[in-house]
Amino acid sequence: MKTALKIVIGLIGLAALASSEFALMFWLGRNDVKNFCQEIKPGTPIAQLAVLAKEHDLRYKLPGLREESGVYLAIVNTPRSFGRHTCLVRHDNAVIIASQYGFAD
Repeated sequence: MKTALKIVIGLIGLAALASSEFALMFWLGRNDVKNFCQEIKPGTPIAQLAVLAKEHDLRYKLPGLREESGVYLAIVNTPRSFGRHTCLVRHDNAVIIASQYGFAD
C-alpha cells in the first residue's frame, strides 16, 4: 500500500510540474509578443522589425498579406504560445504603419 501511495504522489507531482512549465511557457510567450508590439512605433523602418523580432525570439514572414489598399499585414508570433499571442504589423514595405497585439482564444 505504501508503494502505491508513493507512485500516486509521484505522478501527481509530475503532473503539477508539467502543468506549471506549460503555463510558464505561455506566460513568457505572451510577454515576448506584447513587449515586441509595444516597442514598434509607426514610422519605424521595416528593417528594424527583424532586429526586434530576433531580440524577442519571434517569427514572421515578410512582406505578409497584401490588402487591397496596397498595405501589407504581417503576423508576428512565437512558438511558445502556439500562435495564440500575435502582433499584427501593418506596413508599406518600407516603414511600419501600425501594430496591434492580439490573443486568439
